[in-house]
Amino acid sequence: MNPKTLFWILVTCWIIPGTTLGQISFERSYTNSIYYTHLTDTEEKLFLMDVSFSECRIYNLDHSLYKTTRVHLDPNHWLYDISYVTRHLFNDDDSIEFLYMAYEYFETTEPYYQYMVGVATESGRNLLKVPMGTYYEVVTVDGKNKLLVWLYDNSTWPYFKGTNIYKLETEGPAKTPSKSALLNPAYPNPADGQIMIPYDLGEKANRGDIRIISADGKTIDHLRVDNAFNELLLDVSSYSPGTYRYTVTFENGSFLHSGAFTVVR
Repeated sequence: MNPKTLFWILVTCWIIPGTTLGQISFERSYTNSIYYTHLTDTEEKLFLMDVSFSECRIYNLDHSLYKTTRVHLDPNHWLYDISYVTRHLFNDDDSIEFLYMAYEYFETTEPYYQYMVGVATESGRNLLKVPMGTYYEVVTVDGKNKLLVWLYDNSTWPYFKGTNIYKLETEGPAKTPSKSALLNPAYPNPADGQIMIPYDLGEKANRGDIRIISADGKTIDHLRVDNAFNELLLDVSSYSPGTYRYTVTFENGSFLHSGAFTVVR
């Protein structure tokens, strides 16, 4: 066979299959972090948390708005996290329910944040409020679903105060959390030497960035993280006492997670 003929046969065989590959097409952009969730085994939705309005907004898969639920927080509390957006996990009726987390800031000699965990329905009715709730998990034990809430009192030392276990009336395996990971607050908070900042890049990116921002809005630390881990141990021994905010973003700059912590001496 003529060498030129063989060359063009090989080139053709390499090019043509590539033309049959599917393309990546843009659907829609949101200004908030958004997640997919199963309300039921056959009902899939998207949801986001809007901290400014203390809202959980739920969208259909075509991105049309399905439902908006306002989270009724205690005075001086700010929304921190929403997860387990579903039906029939915490309540037997057909209303949508979710677990939320909020925090309150105390401006004292040594400022600190105090967290709480709650469960609410789409009407805003609270099914549960757990003061000092800082970490949580839903597990299935012997066919029964249980909610574990770990309690931390950040106003005193030692911070850890115990664990509350709640029996949920629903049966069968608990649905997967609405997020790829439950992004808990940085701990211990307040901190005087080191603090652990949780993050989870999931499968969206290999690398991300964590920025530490002072009370006057200046970035004082910029750290690169990757998805080999899901926590960053940060040395704050050189930080001045005060309150700091941190943001976690994907490598492309899109927002993933944020929080705050206090440094004391």
